[in-house]
Amino acid sequence: MRAAPGPELDALIDGPPGLALLDLDLGVDAEGTRLDGVDLVRPLAAGGWTVVMITGVADEERLGDALAEGAIGWVHKNEAFDDLVAACAAAAEGRPILPVETRRVMLARRRSRDAERRAHQALLDRLTPREREVLHALSEGSPVADIASRSHVSVATVRSQVQAIREKLEVGSQLEAAALYRAGR
Repeated sequence: MRAAPGPELDALIDGPPGLALLDLDLGVDAEGTRLDGVDLVRPLAAGGWTVVMITGVADEERLGDALAEGAIGWVHKNEAFDDLVAACAAAAEGRPILPVETRRVMLARRRSRDAERRAHQALLDRLTPREREVLHALSEGSPVADIASRSHVSVATVRSQVQAIREKLEVGSQLEAAALYRAGR
């Protein structure tokens, strides 16, 4: 999901900063692409806005992403209206709306996920373009024989490629290699 900052966001950022309440899920654009409120947090925060996520989603990963991008916290849509108003008033006054420990834990989890993704990507970067093709096919559930047939090579050749993939990715099976590939995307 990507939210494409457009003229509306530019106009907002060019004005005086204030309090921005953003949902995580902003629907779809004209092309049907899902829009993610997290993508708007950084430009708003950089423009001096105080960003609070108002969401019905309890996705800790996305909420952690919003915090890392500059949101100061979130309020769940199921909260009482008075609680929403109190959180907005606190945010507007520069007071925290999220316990310090919650923020620390969520940002630490985000850093850990980012480090894991970088490690996966570093392993995947070891692969040749052909090995990537084979691994992609494996991750989609294609048997070695089908990969060989589509590629016009022998099954033994594909098995050699799979062995090279396993060694480069430091895994014990092609299932582990496929799982690492999917996690790295």
